[in-house]
Formats: sequence, C-alpha cells, structure tokens
Amino acid sequence: MQVIMLSDLVAWFQDLLTSEPSAQEKLDRAQRRCRDKLQELKQAIADITTQKKKLELQRDRLEEEIDRQRREARVEVNDGNESAAKDILKHKKRNEERLEELREQISSMTEVQQDLTRQKDSLERELRDIKTTRSSMEARKKAAEAEMTASEAFSETDGVDIDQTMRDLERETERLEARAEVARESPDTFMEEEMRTEDEEIEKELEELKN
Repeated sequence: MQVIMLSDLVAWFQDLLTSEPSAQEKLDRAQRRCRDKLQELKQAIADITTQKKKLELQRDRLEEEIDRQRREARVEVNDGNESAAKDILKHKKRNEERLEELREQISSMTEVQQDLTRQKDSLERELRDIKTTRSSMEARKKAAEAEMTASEAFSETDGVDIDQTMRDLERETERLEARAEVARESPDTFMEEEMRTEDEEIEKELEELKN
C-alpha cells in the first residue's frame, strides 16, 4: 500500500485551494449580484404592495357604493319610481364591472407579489449559503496554512536523528560535569591531567607535521 506523506497531502490540498486564483473574486461577484438583485426585489415588492393597497381602497369604496346604490334602488322601487331605480341600477352595473376588474387586478398583483417574495426568500437563502461557504473556505485555508507551517517546521529536522543528538548532548554534559567535579575536589590532579592532555595533543600534532 502506498504511503501518503503529510507534506504531500498538504501540498495537494494547497494546490486544490489555489488551483483557480479567481475563485474568490467569482464568489465576491456572485455575492454582490445577489445583494443587488435582492435590493431590486425588495423595492419591487414594496412598489407592488403600495399599488395593491391603492386598488384595495378603490375596491372597498366601490363595494360600499354598490351597496348604497342597491339600497337607493330598492327605496325608489318601493316609492314607485321605477325610472329612477333603473338609472341607479345602471350606475350600479357599471360599478360592478369596475369592481370585477379591480378584483382581477388585485388577484394578479397578489400572484406577482407572492412570486417576488419567493424569489426574495430564495436569494436570501443563497446569500446565507454564500456566507457559509466563504466562512468554510476561510477556515479550510487557515487550517491548510497551519498544517503547511507545521510540515515546514518538521522538515527542518530532516536528516537529523533527534534522539541520538540528545543522547550525545547528555553524554557531553555528563563528561563536563565529571571534569568539573574532579577539578573541584582535586585541583592539582586536575591541572596535571589537563597539562598531560595538552602535552599529548602537542606531541600528536608534532608527529603529524613530521609526516
């Protein structure tokens, strides 16, 4: 089975993140477009809501007018004024036709309003998804950078046996401590030993020069 080194994995992941330098810019543009479109939708919803309320006021007034005309026509009929009643009913009929048109317009506006609201809700969800994606990408990038830093720090010890180096350092420390102990307890003996060591080193170097 092939072994995947941490450094190889980090390099692969870093290449994956940086394979498309314009990815972040594309995400930024997508987010800006969503925000602009969302603002347009909100404005359109506000406009159509205002117009719809105006039509609803007209509808309410017409309904009241039609009710009033119906009552007036009944009064005229009861009073035996059929001609006056017919005139009132004619006006009522025209108002009823206008009322039907208003109701159709209001119904159409309601459908448009609902459709725009669905688009707005969808865009808001998309914006939330983009924000979540950006946060996730930033977190992954930071994690990859941290792993890369750790990997580079680890690679600086390549070719060095840490355990052996520590053992060598410990032996060297113990040797120096032993010599310090000897020098502290028997300074004369220590000096003689140092002089002998120095003489031996000089003699050795002299022999090397002769050869």
